Amino acid sequence: MTTKTIIVVTDYAGITGSYTVPADFGSVVSVEIVGLGGSGTGYGGAGGGGYAKSTSVTGLVANGTAYYSISTTNTWFNATTNTAPTNATQGALANSGANGGATAAGAGGSTT
Repeated sequence: MTTKTIIVVTDYAGITGSYTVPADFGSVVSVEIVGLGGSGTGYGGAGGGGYAKSTSVTGLVANGTAYYSISTTNTWFNATTNTAPTNATQGALANSGANGGATAAGAGGSTT
């Protein structure tokens, strides 16, 4: 079976959606998420978005529905429910980077 890569890219925060798993789906190799970066202000640079990867996602089935969200707080993928995952078998979640201030840089996003 051919490996397929699905990429969701946006320059807009506030997107929550669903994805129909292809009919020829076999198994998950990995789910990788990158959170949004923060905004820089004055002399303070923004923190970069966190990164998360799960190789143990379960629950995806051919023609099933998976869910994702891209927001200023975090970015996530969940294989079975339309909520942020709470463990690696549900999906992956990466927090967004913090905004920079007038004199201090924002912190980088974390992985949960």
